[in-house]
Amino acid sequence: PYNELESVPTPLPAESLRKLEKIKYEDINESIIGRQIDTMCSICQEEFKPTSQLTILPCTGKHYYHSECIDTWLSKFSKVCPNCNKNVEDFQ
Repeated sequence: PYNELESVPTPLPAESLRKLEKIKYEDINESIIGRQIDTMCSICQEEFKPTSQLTILPCTGKHYYHSECIDTWLSKFSKVCPNCNKNVEDFQ
């Protein structure tokens, strides 16, 4: 049966947020993420700049976003990856 409480977003605890990997866009490469490199943040839809600070999520897809965008998403809205909908805590 459908459980409404399961669909209520739960933010990621601050301690878990601090543990996420941070990297500059200019330092990212395919060996780090295991796939083709994205050129824009899928949250704000803006292109990454070489000096953009990114956060890489530990989900299977190693999705990454502007740190500011994903920090807001995870701390205020939901602890799931916006791309694959996997719980970030399950991979820490």
